Amino acid sequence: MAVILIIVAFILAPISLYFLLEAFFTYGLPLGMDEFICGLLFLTLAFMAATMGRKIIKRGKRFAEYKYLIITQKITSIESLATSNGVSVDVALRDLHKMIEDGTLFGARIDTQTNEIIFTNAMTMPQSEAKITTLSKTEIVNCSGCGASVTKAKGSSGCCDYCGTVI
Repeated sequence: MAVILIIVAFILAPISLYFLLEAFFTYGLPLGMDEFICGLLFLTLAFMAATMGRKIIKRGKRFAEYKYLIITQKITSIESLATSNGVSVDVALRDLHKMIEDGTLFGARIDTQTNEIIFTNAMTMPQSEAKITTLSKTEIVNCSGCGASVTKAKGSSGCCDYCGTVI
């Protein structure tokens, strides 16, 4: 997605310059206002596409760094993860919530009391391997506190990811 946005920016930028230069050299600014506005529109779209592409690339690099630190280095403190990535704790929390939501950190939840990531399935390997290993050893139950579906290890107690009730 990011690469597509950057390519779009490279395509739109010359088009916008064409309209701007045509408006200026052919008609002068008062007479070529339509071309001038078209040029500004394309230039704005090019800038927006390039900016969005850069943001997506930066977020992807942060996600890869979080995953490395959590899985390989066993760092679970939100503050440590934020510091290692050079972002605020709020940005790190938003990123980690997105990673959990997307399944990148399978079986993880954020403990707001200790401000750490907790793995409910004792995950220590990448997502694809963890899913294969844990799916056969887990079961899905409904929380008695809030009714949410919770995945826990078969034959053991678990903790609801949403309300914290012991299951």
